[in-house]
Amino acid sequence: MTSSPLPATALPAAFVRIEKVGRVLARTLLFAGWTTALLSVFLLVTGQGGRNAAGWMVHGGCFAWDPKTMGVWIVGNVGTAACYAVIPALLFHVRRLQSLPVWIIASFETFILFCGTGHLVKVWTLWHSDYVAAGALDLATFLVSVPAAIGLGLTIWQARLSKHQVAEALGRADNAEAARDLLLERLQASNADLERFAHAASHDLQEPLRAVQSYADLVLEDYAPQLDEQGRRWLDNVQKNAARAQRMVRDLLSFSRHSVEGVEFESVPLREPLDEAVGRLAMAIDELGAELTIAELPTVVGDRAQLALVFQNLIGNALKYRGESAPRVEIQGETTDEEIIVRVLDAGVGIPVESRDSVFEVFGRLQSETDVPGTGLGLAMCRRVAERHGARVGVVDWPDGRTCFELRFKRNGGEA
Repeated sequence: MTSSPLPATALPAAFVRIEKVGRVLARTLLFAGWTTALLSVFLLVTGQGGRNAAGWMVHGGCFAWDPKTMGVWIVGNVGTAACYAVIPALLFHVRRLQSLPVWIIASFETFILFCGTGHLVKVWTLWHSDYVAAGALDLATFLVSVPAAIGLGLTIWQARLSKHQVAEALGRADNAEAARDLLLERLQASNADLERFAHAASHDLQEPLRAVQSYADLVLEDYAPQLDEQGRRWLDNVQKNAARAQRMVRDLLSFSRHSVEGVEFESVPLREPLDEAVGRLAMAIDELGAELTIAELPTVVGDRAQLALVFQNLIGNALKYRGESAPRVEIQGETTDEEIIVRVLDAGVGIPVESRDSVFEVFGRLQSETDVPGTGLGLAMCRRVAERHGARVGVVDWPDGRTCFELRFKRNGGEA
């Protein structure tokens, strides 16, 4: 008889050894049991099971042939045998579900089959004294009950081991979830600390910068006649660097706030935050004689103030990084089945392909502040706002060679 062993993963050595012994014992005892059962059948068929023995009373005689007693005996034993006949089919189905070894299932099924047959033999002995055949069948039942008992014990043992392993796995999962919650809590605390630091930078760090600039102004006012050209140039550099540091601190504060803050999302017609951004840049637009072309824009789900900030930075970049002629900026909108696309195009100095990612990094700049004023945080802020909206922002090629900043929102919207 072939047999597939129990899964050996993470099983104790004692379990594996007992399973091997049980497998060998099952082969021997099942063979012996079936041999004895066949012998019992042979004795019944040939009439050598004891029915011809002198003085042996049949069970019916023991009951004085009382119909009620014999009826109860017959119904009880036949009913039990019928129930036993169903169990092997159920065990076969269980084996398919649980992948139990063949020898365990074979031992159980044989044991159940012999038990059921034994009950039928009891009915037979109401009229026939084949007690030798009945005893042989009882012996066969005993022989196959040994591997059945071993198999049952191993099955229970394995179930307990599996339960323990599942409990350990659940424990590890609980620990992992607790660790994740702790990490999230620490991350939130860290973000809160960073926000507090940003506010401190806004107030505390700007004070000494303002003081440096103020004292430099006083020195130039009161002691300018006593300074040579080099001294005045040095003080001028101090003023410019102090002002640049102030702008950088303010922009860092704004970048930090727009990374972690924001109102609840709502339906926003993009023309509204765009008009707000254009209003903030109205003076620069008039001074440079910039031309803005605005197409019809769709509606998205988002933060109105942060979207206005994105438009302000993108249009502001187009004004700063202009060519020799007056800036020309075009804003387009497009809606597809899956995305809402907004494009800001300008005919400025352009962005090299190799720098299209780096311009969105913190302090990412293509030119020095001497050439173009700014801290290099505007586009980084645009990326953070886009990420919060579950959108993507980038620089893409445009057929006529203009610089094209593209924002892609998902149609379903929602905060990332």
